[in-house]
Amino acid sequence: MINSIKMDIYRMVRTKSFYTVLFSMMIAIAFTTYLEFVVEKNEDFLEEREIAAENAENPEPEKINFGMSVNIATKPGEKVSVYNMFYANTQGKFTALFLVIFTIIFTMADITSGYVKNIAGQIKERWLLILSKSFTVFLYTFFLLLTFVFWQAICNWIFMGYLVWGDGKIFLLYFFTQLLLHFAFAMVCMMIAILIKNQVGSMTISICLCMNLMVIVYGVIDKAVQNLGKKDFSCMFYTLTGKMSMLPQNLTGKDSIEAIMISIIFAAVSIFIASVVFEKRDI
Repeated sequence: MINSIKMDIYRMVRTKSFYTVLFSMMIAIAFTTYLEFVVEKNEDFLEEREIAAENAENPEPEKINFGMSVNIATKPGEKVSVYNMFYANTQGKFTALFLVIFTIIFTMADITSGYVKNIAGQIKERWLLILSKSFTVFLYTFFLLLTFVFWQAICNWIFMGYLVWGDGKIFLLYFFTQLLLHFAFAMVCMMIAILIKNQVGSMTISICLCMNLMVIVYGVIDKAVQNLGKKDFSCMFYTLTGKMSMLPQNLTGKDSIEAIMISIIFAAVSIFIASVVFEKRDI
């Protein structure tokens, strides 16, 4: 198991996608930070900014639509903090988009190349390879989000002319909550890749999930459950993509615990299904 983890970590840092995804994200962060600087100087956007700040306090399922949107939640006259930018991008699943792209490429690399046949023949329990991949993806998730935070801080200092971090305790709590949500989401995408064994197909599905495609399905389920008498039911509160979008900016311990529990459940189920399929399938 330890050797498998070492091999996957080595393979991760040696693959081009490791650096390509990070570099692409850094370019996107610099560009969006510059746009935020332009918007901050434009008074026409003050009303929209104030609405975004109000929505960040109490996110509502009805306001989450199909597509990807990143709304910076700051009050008029308030400086944009690193936490504001991190919150907006993780809530909008902008960071998740880069994560799933790498996860699919990394998961399918040894399968599509056929190299996994050499590895699997030397291991009695092939499901250990899935655990090894999962651990490696967790490390990448942590590194990706950490890179986002520090690069965002540099971009804020360069383009905004100031550096404000935001509330430290809430920032840390939100960071680690989103870390687990992103990792669980990556595990779902890895499971999809293992199940359909097609890189393009799994990449398409994963990107669509980042674009809130499931909102359409959630709406159908919500109406069905509400017709049965549960008027306040919403799937958004019990799914990974829903929790990513629904976490309030002023995160509390209760909100964090609920999100962590959902993350653990989805990650465990996804890893289990991927392990069973990989163990039984003829590779």
